[in-house]
Amino acid sequence: MMIYALCLAILAAPYTEYSRGLSAEWIEGCELNRHVRDMAIAAGLDRTDANILMIDLVGAKFGPPDRGKIDHWKKKGFDLYAFLRKIRELEGLPFSEKHKISQLNLLLWMSVSEDQELHEWFIQIIEARMKEPIKTEEDIGHMSTLLIALGYLRRDRALDILFWFQSQEAWANDPPIRIEIDGMTPECRQVEEICLRQSACSGIARSGTDRALHAFATGDGLAEDMGPLDSYFRTAAHAHCGIYGIFTAYRKGLEPEVKAALMAVFEKYGMEYPGEERYRSSVLF
Repeated sequence: MMIYALCLAILAAPYTEYSRGLSAEWIEGCELNRHVRDMAIAAGLDRTDANILMIDLVGAKFGPPDRGKIDHWKKKGFDLYAFLRKIRELEGLPFSEKHKISQLNLLLWMSVSEDQELHEWFIQIIEARMKEPIKTEEDIGHMSTLLIALGYLRRDRALDILFWFQSQEAWANDPPIRIEIDGMTPECRQVEEICLRQSACSGIARSGTDRALHAFATGDGLAEDMGPLDSYFRTAAHAHCGIYGIFTAYRKGLEPEVKAALMAVFEKYGMEYPGEERYRSSVLF
């Protein structure tokens, strides 16, 4: 958990001139990155902002970006959603590749967007990937990341997928995803299946919806082997109040109205609020 908090702190740090210089190198060194950067310039950004946008986009690999980044580009008057739609139409866009704009980058940005067309594309990609067997450990990681991000859409259809995916029934006879990694033992495959189902639960929690809160408070609709549910409820309660970077939020201090809303959620569902010190003690900075 501490390592995770450290990674979040590093990712949230302001861009230095040195890091911008390094990023400019990999933008210029890749034809696809240059093309997308030039598309941003054509869409109205100056070269510096276009490069920063590329850093933001490609930087989304392990989870959805902070929604504040969406607001940042909105304030600049840049139509980010229209730009994401244009990128997704590019031919030869890799699903995931280091230092190169990819479908995975786009999907993670789409998950925190407010654009229904982008949401629909996200869901379609998830459904398509479920029909293909997983062949590598990297693919397992990608699917885990996407399942968690799927919850950010907060849409009933997305939640339907996640609730189904975490269920024991879905995996009993016709698994939603076939894991076919050469040399993997049945025991290891079972562990990976459980981890993916847990990622689906994390996605449900990240939705912060009333449906998610009810499920984690009561267990309704959730597989018995996915417990304990308290930690999922805490994540869902915070997401319900717009808190995703929990450790960072507590380090800064919760606004009184946000804390009041959070306490009201715990009270409504009869769950115990763990207290601020629990989260502050896990923060490194």
